[in-house]
Amino acid sequence: MRSSITGLDGLQKRLKQMADGAQRLNGRHEVSLGDLFPSSFMARHTRHATIQDLFDASGFKIETMEDLEGVPHAQWDAHIRSTTIFPDWETMQRIAGAELVRRRMGF
Repeated sequence: MRSSITGLDGLQKRLKQMADGAQRLNGRHEVSLGDLFPSSFMARHTRHATIQDLFDASGFKIETMEDLEGVPHAQWDAHIRSTTIFPDWETMQRIAGAELVRRRMGF
């Protein structure tokens, strides 16, 4: 997100927004997969429109976090490599998390 800041008032307002965003991020939070992997993220980085589409295309039945955790890591990483720009699931999650923080901070 790009924003244009004009004058000292604009700068102060923007800094307050960033501070408020940082305060909201303080502590531990649970994040839904939909929030972590919004359609905008999926469109930029994968062949799928949604995280559920990625799950559905994997050939595994993934309806819960337990289902996802039960998928063999090597096979899941191979699916991630073949349908996204990421080398593995861990990297995809890390980049999505960084983008989520930026969005919530207002960047």
